[in-house]
Amino acid sequence: MSKKLPIEGVSKLNHIYYNLSAAFLIGASLYKLLNWPGADFIFVLGGFSFSLAYIIKSFDFPYETADWSLAFPTLKKDTKDGS
Repeated sequence: MSKKLPIEGVSKLNHIYYNLSAAFLIGASLYKLLNWPGADFIFVLGGFSFSLAYIIKSFDFPYETADWSLAFPTLKKDTKDGS
């Protein structure tokens, strides 16, 4: 089972913010490539948004890892043979 975060929905909101900031940075890159007016400001704003997403992600604790030996029996450690 996966470990729940202390506050329900935080991970989902973080996931949404990461995707929106990435989409905003991609749109800002398009503005910059096409040399549209205001492209510098939008690109800097998108960069800050994306860097803020990574700062938030550093505090997003990972879930417990899965027991891969259930899916791949060769990963099981055989304690009977002493290995």
